[in-house]
Amino acid sequence: MVWYVMKNERKQFFSKIQVSNMGEKKVVCVHINEKIKVSDKKIGKVAKKLVRTLTHNNVSAIVLSECLKEIEILVNKLHEANINILDGRLLFNYLIYDVIQYVAKRQKTPIETLEISVLTDENDDLGIENMVLLAQNAKGLNIITNNIQKFKKLEAYLYEEKGILIKLSNNKRKALLRSDIIINTGFEEEGINKYTLPDKCVVINTNSAISIKSKRFNGININNYRIKIPSEYELDKFNDNIIYEAKIVEEAFESGIGKSLGKEMLKDLQGNSKFDNIREIMKRDEIEVISLIGSYGVVDEQEYYLTKTK
Repeated sequence: MVWYVMKNERKQFFSKIQVSNMGEKKVVCVHINEKIKVSDKKIGKVAKKLVRTLTHNNVSAIVLSECLKEIEILVNKLHEANINILDGRLLFNYLIYDVIQYVAKRQKTPIETLEISVLTDENDDLGIENMVLLAQNAKGLNIITNNIQKFKKLEAYLYEEKGILIKLSNNKRKALLRSDIIINTGFEEEGINKYTLPDKCVVINTNSAISIKSKRFNGININNYRIKIPSEYELDKFNDNIIYEAKIVEEAFESGIGKSLGKEMLKDLQGNSKFDNIREIMKRDEIEVISLIGSYGVVDEQEYYLTKTK
């Protein structure tokens, strides 16, 4: 179950935690007024009560309202208690192909002409499903990894079953130079900055925000996204990306797709993968990428065309 945690401003500090229903959503209200100077100790007291409430009710994940995400003490206490704070990053990984379609459309370039590189050291099922989808649709797929042996099975499967050749590499100087789009699903900032990047390309960082240090890089560095979700899912003061991620998590539990999204490949009665099922849910809800967020905010549509490599 996913609970939503929001703030209710009062004229005075009030440490009580209130739980209520908002339609089908379970909402927890904490009373913190940032306009009133409140000690860290008092905020810590609220955080501890919140943790106890969530733990007592076996809450598996939470969505924080936008303002609560900025209260560091509260967030840290939740992390210390191993409470999963949804941040939209899991959903980003299910949207990789949609994001590439968004970029390709604005570059007026068919996906079939694009050379795509994936930076990753993990061969989890979500990543593999994405790479199979990309290999089947792009001009070429390169997997850049420190663990080439992990992807030999995927390389053999794509060649023997699909007739598709992919490239495995860890050449820091040359591996990425022909890339039109680079998808970074696993490298930290220090890792990606060891590689020579094309002067013009689009880098998409799905797991965390990354800063590109190369002075020659004149492309687009994508760190986040915005989607349009059905109006019935919207909730004031909450981020649409994260609300929909919560919806996907809850629907996956209810439909039996799986208890752990992104890691284990559980099959439903029809034999379809969890990846396929979740993308079908997104298709049903007509989820649409409406903008991408780069190092300096929302990327202007003209920028995509100016940075196209072909």
